[in-house]
Amino acid sequence: MSRERAMHRRPTQEGRAADDPSGSLDVGDEVEVFSGYERTWSTGFSIAQVLRGRRFRLRRSTDGALLPDPTGAGDIRRLSNLRQR
Repeated sequence: MSRERAMHRRPTQEGRAADDPSGSLDVGDEVEVFSGYERTWSTGFSIAQVLRGRRFRLRRSTDGALLPDPTGAGDIRRLSNLRQR
């Protein structure tokens, strides 16, 4: 399955960062990341750096490591208050 096809088949209900009416994401915001492989949202990440083109460097909460590749806004969403620890 091609990447484009997978992107179009992802869940579209509430929560996509690109559709977030609450505003932009900032450094330190806790987010969920969409896994195209598992077709699920994963918690345990925060914004480490805001880049041009609506891309973000993410930090993994468990060990503080930066993810190696930037993530696009369509693959992250703000962690809702109900899911925050």
